[in-house]
Amino acid sequence: MNAAQQGVTLYASAGNEPTGTPIYPAGYPFVIAVGGLDPSGKRWAQSNFGAFVDRYAPAFIEYNGQVYQGTSFSGPYESYLDAAKR
Repeated sequence: MNAAQQGVTLYASAGNEPTGTPIYPAGYPFVIAVGGLDPSGKRWAQSNFGAFVDRYAPAFIEYNGQVYQGTSFSGPYESYLDAAKR
C-alpha cells in the first residue's frame, strides 16, 4: 500500500522547465505540487506552473554565502511549514 493511501501527505517540487505540463511525481493528484517564488514573492520565471501546481514557496536559498535556486527548495520548505503547524 502506498504512503498516500496510509494518510501521509506527499509533496513534490513542480520543476524548473518552465512549462505548464505536469511532471511526476508532482503531477499525481494525491501529491501537493509546489512551484517556486522569486525573492520578491512572484512566481519564479523558471518554475513550472499550471493547474497541477497546488502551492508556491520560495525557490531561492542562501547557504555559506552562495545563493541557490530551484523548486527543489520549494517543496521541502512547504512541507516544513505544514509540519510546523502540527
